[in-house]
Amino acid sequence: MKRILVMSDTHGINIELIKKVIENEKCDLNVHCGDFLIDDDTMNSLFDYWVYGNNDEQASTDHNIVSFECEGFHFLLLHGHQAFAFSYDGWLKKLYEIGKEKKVDVLLFGHSHCYEETFYANKLFLANPGSLCKPRDYQASYMIITINNREINFIKKTV
Repeated sequence: MKRILVMSDTHGINIELIKKVIENEKCDLNVHCGDFLIDDDTMNSLFDYWVYGNNDEQASTDHNIVSFECEGFHFLLLHGHQAFAFSYDGWLKKLYEIGKEKKVDVLLFGHSHCYEETFYANKLFLANPGSLCKPRDYQASYMIITINNREINFIKKTV
């Protein structure tokens, strides 16, 4: 079984909490969906995959959209502001279209600071871990994704 830790929208707040979650969860991969507001070197030391958010200072465009594979699942990682729409449903639809176009199984995103899991009929998952440090849904959260024998599960974790 593989475990993936997913965080987003930490906004440079409480780096010790981030390190503690990483240490306690002991996942195979650590992923951040942007708006971290810390330096790239620190991000590289803590996370296997990460992207810039709309509040991060972007020295390059290398980290705006990142893809990776784990246990046969294709993942796409972006912050989500690139697809923002005036309605929440419209925003999810735009994210779905990006995932469908890129032919991924899972699109991980942040930006809203609210936890989200949505599954579409063509087996495309949209997942947002919420925010560990600045939640808008009043519950600080992150996500653990488990993959076991081609079965994928999303687990909401709160602090």
